[in-house]
Amino acid sequence: KFYRWTSLLLFDFTEPGYHERLLTERALTRGRTLELLAGRGRIPKEADNLFLTGLFSLLDEALGAPLPELVEKAALPSGVREALLCRSGPYSDALALVCLSEACGSAQPEHLADALKRCELSDEDYAPVAAQALVWANEIVGEEK
Repeated sequence: KFYRWTSLLLFDFTEPGYHERLLTERALTRGRTLELLAGRGRIPKEADNLFLTGLFSLLDEALGAPLPELVEKAALPSGVREALLCRSGPYSDALALVCLSEACGSAQPEHLADALKRCELSDEDYAPVAAQALVWANEIVGEEK
């Protein structure tokens, strides 16, 4: 848990502007959504690793460096590494789902439906969790002001 929470410091910008706040909120929302989905459908019960997967999925954008280089330096658990670098492993379907749902305006509905199916979740399972995560992330980012 210590590792998980210290990872949040990677998104602690000295003078965050709109872009940095939005990026932080997106990363936190991804992480929290995955954490809350732990153990549902086909998603592993490993909440901490799922949180890290979501959080680190935007680290390259936050730090302006290639994701493989950042993941290598971070010494992440193997499942997290596989999801981030290879889009494989136990967390990859869940990560794909949160990424697709985040881009719902540009994602094809059938792709989102396929992602839900791979995770063995329904819209009714997913939507409230994603909304709860967004509210949580917004509160965290709002407290940083």
